[in-house]
Amino acid sequence: MSPRRLAGAWLPATALAAALAASCNGTTGDQLVTFNAYAAGAAHAGDPFPVDIVANNGASTAYTVQIKSAVLHIGALFLDQNAPDDAVCVNPGLYSDQVIGSIDVDLLSTTPQPFSLPGNGTADPNQSFSIWLTDGGNSVPSSLGEQSDTINSANVDPSVLLQAVATNETTGETIPFSSIVTINPANRGTTPSDPAYPGQNPICLQRIVSVPLSGLTIYPGDSLLLTIDPRGWFGATLSFDSFAPITSSACLGDPSLEKPHFPNVGITPTHCIPNTDSTLSTSGAPIGAQFLTSVLSGNSQTYALTVIRAP
Repeated sequence: MSPRRLAGAWLPATALAAALAASCNGTTGDQLVTFNAYAAGAAHAGDPFPVDIVANNGASTAYTVQIKSAVLHIGALFLDQNAPDDAVCVNPGLYSDQVIGSIDVDLLSTTPQPFSLPGNGTADPNQSFSIWLTDGGNSVPSSLGEQSDTINSANVDPSVLLQAVATNETTGETIPFSSIVTINPANRGTTPSDPAYPGQNPICLQRIVSVPLSGLTIYPGDSLLLTIDPRGWFGATLSFDSFAPITSSACLGDPSLEKPHFPNVGITPTHCIPNTDSTLSTSGAPIGAQFLTSVLSGNSQTYALTVIRAP
């Protein structure tokens, strides 16, 4: 996947611009900042780690999982002066800092990888940040309405590409598997419960990871580092023996998706995490929805934002 500049990332830009203007007038905010932004995988993310899968009867099965390759496509990063709000896609007027360049992060590498554009904003304390799992074109939307359409339009790049092996510690059985995650209306859309409100469940809500912070502030000369640990995506309910066979159409799920090329890491996946939220399919449902929920879970153990202070 090649980096793509995000059109939808300009969605809060109107609010951010207002905040920047206000800071220049001395009414709110602090000095303006520009900064380099990086992302990296967590240390030892490629090492084997234990996962206990708990069945409905309460019994657990011990597995060892080793991630062989993992890429997360990020369209933009925003820092917010308020706590996370998972009920909305955008909170106008609350953003302090933004990185509106995209990046494909190798999650097994601890080397800081630069976003395609530097960040900018104000030196204000932030209580949360949002990772936008989006992509887009090269034009800046001219109105809030156009921006809303952009963030809800179809994604081209997969958000997650992953290969791993799960080993049952009791039987010794190995399950090599892959995961492709796209987040589009065709495979992740939610039918409104009331047809009078067609926008009741906008797809953008499934493309934003919101994570709490404790007053993180970026000052002139600082850099920003986002660290991601994909091991946090594997919880106790993600039953490996329920994964879909690799030949299942649920593995691609999204009808607009071209089959991606995974790197050769010495395994041949026999199963997949379905790229769909559908519970109608017998191929691994509802594993796909559970995995996406884990990816979107904004805990600081999986997604950590730190400032690299200027010397």
